[in-house]
Amino acid sequence: MADWIKTGENPQAAGTVTYGIEGQPPAFVLDSAGNLMVTGTFNPVGGIGAWTFDVRDFGAVGDGKFATDGVITSGTATLTCATSKPFTPADIGKSIMVKGALVSGATTLVTTITGYTSSSVVTLGASATATVASAGLVLWATDDTAAVQATINAAFAYGQAHGVGVVALPPAAGLFYGIAGALIAGGATKANGQLIVPIQPPTGVKVELIIRGYTDGGTTRHWQQLMPQLSGSTLVSFGVFANAGAQTTSITTNGNPAVISGQTGANGYGTDALLYNNVLLRLENMQIYTTHSANGWTYSAVNAHGLAACVLENFGYGTAGTYASGDFNNPNGFSAGISVGVLMPSAGNNDHNHVHNVICHGGYTRGIYLTEHSVWLGGTMLYCWSGIGPVGNYGDGGNGVGASHGMHLDQISIEGCNYLLEIIGPGQAGVGPMLSGSVDTEGASAIRDNSSGLIAACGTLHLKGNGSSSPTIPTGTPLEIICEFQFPGPVASPPVLTINTAIQNPYGRWATVTLAGGTVTSVQLSALMGGASAPAMTSVYAQSSAALPLYTVRVPPQGWIKINGTVTPTTNTWFLE
Repeated sequence: MADWIKTGENPQAAGTVTYGIEGQPPAFVLDSAGNLMVTGTFNPVGGIGAWTFDVRDFGAVGDGKFATDGVITSGTATLTCATSKPFTPADIGKSIMVKGALVSGATTLVTTITGYTSSSVVTLGASATATVASAGLVLWATDDTAAVQATINAAFAYGQAHGVGVVALPPAAGLFYGIAGALIAGGATKANGQLIVPIQPPTGVKVELIIRGYTDGGTTRHWQQLMPQLSGSTLVSFGVFANAGAQTTSITTNGNPAVISGQTGANGYGTDALLYNNVLLRLENMQIYTTHSANGWTYSAVNAHGLAACVLENFGYGTAGTYASGDFNNPNGFSAGISVGVLMPSAGNNDHNHVHNVICHGGYTRGIYLTEHSVWLGGTMLYCWSGIGPVGNYGDGGNGVGASHGMHLDQISIEGCNYLLEIIGPGQAGVGPMLSGSVDTEGASAIRDNSSGLIAACGTLHLKGNGSSSPTIPTGTPLEIICEFQFPGPVASPPVLTINTAIQNPYGRWATVTLAGGTVTSVQLSALMGGASAPAMTSVYAQSSAALPLYTVRVPPQGWIKINGTVTPTTNTWFLE
């Protein structure tokens, strides 16, 4: 499709333009708003096929650049990159971000280049409110929002007629495609994003909308890099909120704002009404970066909450910050916002939600909301306040629906997050989210409860890594977390039992406990695991007050055991399974 060119005005409709190969029938026709008018003639070009629409053919430039030697003084609009000297007169009018040039929690100054002085000095459309004395990260680009949206519209229209449409996102001519358009919220779109997935009625054929790049988006950047992993097919958003209030209002009114947005809960999709846009959105071999904010006031990369299904493969996302410059050293700062990096389709979705070789580079309040029917095979979650959010019930600004199916994680690395997991609400009838699989982490880890999700979460999750202690679980849960880094076998110094006092199994493994002696009336276990204090206990053995005969009981990982009577048993041995 790179050979398609503008061939003239369409004589059948004023204000429309035809595209194709010279001397052949039109390949497609666009109206004055850039929307595809299906003509019934789609010509394969270069062997790609009629179903593929290249963003360059719709005007995308992809001329994004970066510098790591930005200097700007608070109260001024003069940006200097004295060493790299990267600017040209053609940069006037382009969108630009200067990380660290705002004193507020937004952190990053986002504006345009309004003047060119030299290859090392340009004038910006807004002044800095914080001084960047050296080594400032600067990104700038032509705004390709309209071109990419027109390509999406064309591929979608083809998909409505043929079932599938592909947006081709080739490696940018520079380092990335700039997305600086304003959020399109509500109205006929029922969305909240810079780029919008059009609506397909549930009674029509499902549209497979594929946005396909040509890079391994799952590449993990090195911690010493001075710039984000800008390579290949990458979108960089120049959108950020000025404060927490603006972010909250946007989410409450129209759902989580995103670079690529399907329909949202606040606009009636993915709620207890069970209305979904009949689209499978597939993003593959590409990356999306959003503007970095120390307070988490950035946009989501993707909001698929109201879509029927979503697949992410060889996909990366994160904010345009770096670990080397300290942007991710304290993810607790991101808790001042409520950003979610990716939202998968809400509970009640149409199944087939796959996440494969996906990395979150960090910078969000919450890294991902993972929902029922989702399978995540291989990937990394870095530097978010909370990493993975298994969803039992979440409404995205609307009334959520409870999950009733499971989700699976297969060897997902979670590092540098304050919370390993955050359980988001209870599933249907108080059961779920249902989890299985394994995750890998470093050091101590913690689980967070959100809207009483932990009391309903269930399943078995295996935890690997270089930790030693079991994760901190703030309240009792049916969710079983097995710590693979704790060896099975006999425990040399088992927990000390105290008569009539509930004692927690501190290990992330089932413990076979053998008891005898003392003066005992009953042995009790908890149904729930974790928590700072014992939950309700259930008797599993009872007798008249007497010495306890040799008795063996299994205590679940971080579960509780209580021996009732007057004298503590003299035999107390533990064997980890």
